[in-house]
Amino acid sequence: MAFAPYGNAVVREALTGWKYHGDPELARAVYGWIRQFAATRDVESFRGAVVTCVPLHASRRLHRGFDQAEEIARAFAAATGAEFRPLLARVEATSPQAARAVSDRRVGDLDHAFAAQGAVPRRVVLCDDVATSGATIDAAARALKAAGAERVWGFAVAVGG
Repeated sequence: MAFAPYGNAVVREALTGWKYHGDPELARAVYGWIRQFAATRDVESFRGAVVTCVPLHASRRLHRGFDQAEEIARAFAAATGAEFRPLLARVEATSPQAARAVSDRRVGDLDHAFAAQGAVPRRVVLCDDVATSGATIDAAARALKAAGAERVWGFAVAVGG
């Protein structure tokens, strides 16, 4: 599930400006898109699921001062009336996907980057800012499923390269 294509210049600029510069006005725009998505989609199919995020590595979070995927997951949970809970840790510092060519981003490349933490519920909505190849969300979902999740939905604000 995604709100918009990453090729949309407004979406791309808002996400990168917020993610790399912490612009609060752009954050508000992103939160508005999430509320719009939730209001215009049938969210009943994942009602009762716990919402979580694809976490940044601790060093990258420290550098940025926040985790944009966590903020997106919190906004998604609020917009859908779901519970937010951190369920994953990034245990391997990987190079930013944005710094890699799309052709170099493959499903399976990040399979050991995430570990579940705590009790993992059966149904999870996994949130991130951008999904290009799907490799990051796939690796995070695999970690959740290995820890007991039966169904994992992915949500990104933007999709595509």
